Amino acid sequence: GDPLAFDVQYSPDNGTSWEMVAQNITQTSVELPTINFVAGAQARVRVWVSDGIHTASDESDGPFTVPNHTPTVEITQPAGDVTIVISQTLGLEASAYDVDTGTMPDEQVQWSSDRDGPLGNGAQLSVAVLSVGTHTITVRADDGQGGVATDTVLVTVLESPPPPTSVYLPLIMR
Repeated sequence: GDPLAFDVQYSPDNGTSWEMVAQNITQTSVELPTINFVAGAQARVRVWVSDGIHTASDESDGPFTVPNHTPTVEITQPAGDVTIVISQTLGLEASAYDVDTGTMPDEQVQWSSDRDGPLGNGAQLSVAVLSVGTHTITVRADDGQGGVATDTVLVTVLESPPPPTSVYLPLIMR
């Protein structure tokens, strides 16, 4: 009749390691979003229960599979569509994350232009070789396990700077 508190742990590797995924649950069920569970072909769940004095636990009867998660990627620089002049250096930056492995290594983050092809790898890249025209720049995050995410930005490259839209002429009064 004492109140019970439940803790839930998750293991992606058949119980070799455990991670706390819910604590101090007072109901007899809890819904946990699997997006926060690392992928594993030998996953298990363990529940600990305590009345404040006595503690007991139980583990899932057999392993189950948590599938690979698709990574996330977002271009952070430039923050939106941009226009530059040919040979001007363009700084590219993206945030790429995989729930299963964390921040993605540079070799798993690739940049490309629909006009000029591959531009390079890494979360940060400087490019000064874009041809004249409008480019769709794509960053692609590939976790190597079948999960791929992309983001794009438009970059217009001009042959020369546009003419000024207004001219500042100081007035001199005599």
